[in-house]
Amino acid sequence: MFRGRLEAGPRALGHRSILASPLQPGVMERLNDRVKFREPFRPFAPVVLADHAADYFTLGQPSPFMSIASGATDLACQAIPSIVHVNGTARVQTVTREQNRFLAEVLAAFGARTGYPVLINTSLNIKGKPICGTPEAALDCLTGSGLDGLLLGTRITHGAVKIGYSFWGFMGAGITDTPDGGRSHRATLIDGLTAAGHHVVFLQVNRDLDEARDDLGDRYTWEQRLPDIDVLMCEWRWPIPGRNTTACGTPGHTCDLHRQDELLAHYTCDRYLPTLLWDKDLQLPGDHRLRHADNVTVCEAALHPRAGAARLLFPVADAALDNADPVALAAASRDLPLVYIGNQYDRDAEFDRYFAPVAATVPIASPGNGPPPSAGPS
Repeated sequence: MFRGRLEAGPRALGHRSILASPLQPGVMERLNDRVKFREPFRPFAPVVLADHAADYFTLGQPSPFMSIASGATDLACQAIPSIVHVNGTARVQTVTREQNRFLAEVLAAFGARTGYPVLINTSLNIKGKPICGTPEAALDCLTGSGLDGLLLGTRITHGAVKIGYSFWGFMGAGITDTPDGGRSHRATLIDGLTAAGHHVVFLQVNRDLDEARDDLGDRYTWEQRLPDIDVLMCEWRWPIPGRNTTACGTPGHTCDLHRQDELLAHYTCDRYLPTLLWDKDLQLPGDHRLRHADNVTVCEAALHPRAGAARLLFPVADAALDNADPVALAAASRDLPLVYIGNQYDRDAEFDRYFAPVAATVPIASPGNGPPPSAGPS
């Protein structure tokens, strides 16, 4: 369960927890062997509705932080022995609706169904890993262990995840003179996610077909409405004068900012879905409110991302790396003495200082993204 704010302290208390039925035969062995990957004798702590704690534990006081060991009653030892250690104790957590309404309702529902408002509660992580701090870590925990499912915010997923992806570019070659550096790696990322069993839907118009007349067939899915998804991933868009800051319908206008705002409002804010913002061009302001949202992870394409951001580099297909011969590549002829790959957004000073002086000494050809730099022959 990955829900709400990350708790501070030594125990997972229901926001980053693995919950299991103590009534399931072999539950301890399964948790230790297939989920936690640890020694079979390791015990698990119970969480119980505070109003029913006395039925199962002799503690006689609230224990909201799972920090006190208690004796177990005969009822607990006989009916739910999986939560009782070999010495007859349990490190219990008591819960009230005031402390955690959602977890209390889960316990009440389980109690109504089974007669026992008690669950096993252990931290959402596997052996050797920290407690899951991001939706991506929680999904890795799900796919890398024997968990049956994962509650991400308000949605339950079972291994495969439906990802809503927004990029406002092209999956194929696109249009040469349209700035879109993502064409170099976007398909590799999406194909990798699909190969891992996830379903990706592009939350935008099919620009490949509409503008580039490139029919990619049924290889990908585009959706202009707001479909049900598990996770939202956006290549962060920002205001670019003359393109997405003009009025809708103006020649050259793109609606990428409008669509991004719509997606973030619907999925991230209203539905509280896990959201990944890929800030490739470092355009997300440092004080932007989304940087502080519990359900948002900001990623940068950098070996050393800025504080608060995670690393998400541009991917290269495994097959390309596996089939590459470094000796042959090093020996190949090179008819281009100088190459610059990328865009020039907000890098004019660095571009003029480092690249333009060298570019002035060689012929320049620009395959896309506008005219070549003014220095040097063109």
